[in-house]
Amino acid sequence: MNMKNKGLPRPTKRRLNISSIQTDEEAFQPRFGERMENHVAGLSDVLRRGHELDPMSVWEDPDNGTIIVADGHHRLEAYRRIKPDAKVEVQVFRCDKHIAQMLPVADNAKNRLPLTYDEKANWAWKNDTEHGLSKKGIAQLCGISERTVATQRRVRKQLAGDGDSLPETWKEALRLSQGRDRGDWTDDERFQAMEAAVARADEQIGGTFTKLGQRWPEATAMFIERCLGKNTLEKVADTLGWVPITDRSDEAIGLLGMRIGEEFSEEEVDCIAAIAKEGPAF
Repeated sequence: MNMKNKGLPRPTKRRLNISSIQTDEEAFQPRFGERMENHVAGLSDVLRRGHELDPMSVWEDPDNGTIIVADGHHRLEAYRRIKPDAKVEVQVFRCDKHIAQMLPVADNAKNRLPLTYDEKANWAWKNDTEHGLSKKGIAQLCGISERTVATQRRVRKQLAGDGDSLPETWKEALRLSQGRDRGDWTDDERFQAMEAAVARADEQIGGTFTKLGQRWPEATAMFIERCLGKNTLEKVADTLGWVPITDRSDEAIGLLGMRIGEEFSEEEVDCIAAIAKEGPAF
């Protein structure tokens, strides 16, 4: 990862004793709740096999030289359990603390446990005002859209103007700022709500749904219709600009025969029908 392009200072590599690395989870841990023990266990297995984990990102306090893990809490815990006396390579950031607090969401190392959308949005909500970065800078660091950052800043200003104390989470802040029916939302508020809903659904079923669609389109069509029902499915298809086949009575073919802006030809319909009868190729 190019830290400079992310608005962060360039780190230096150093080998440090695990015992010298401290934690400050309130300042550097964007995850809510306790650590993921299954992830620590997986990392511990890697250490038992004699391998090192990806380098942690640590912050060196310019005032007293204290080393605090900024990104890599699960890796540090695994080292403490399996190799507490180890000396490992780390990336050391010597900078202002507020800048270093963006490291947990900027780091995308392969051994990281991915942050959820809510965790990234919450971290942006919590830390945006501390850094003086642009919307683009915060969006790149936290992995959310610039539009979301803009909405967060507007909501912060709105709540402060109303005399309300700022909630700890972005979801709660958005709820307080809206406080009204969806029909009264602004375009930005509606977009933010949709973006969050899509991100959460993707985290829950995105991978499974993608694999199903790639391996068995017919089953995917059946699953969509089962979950949405005909009326909702028609609304989704209309939003996407899909035109259903109207000259065939077979519902499965009617569902599969949707394509943006046009209908399938007779030959294509016959081909789809044949595939549907044969079933998946596995």
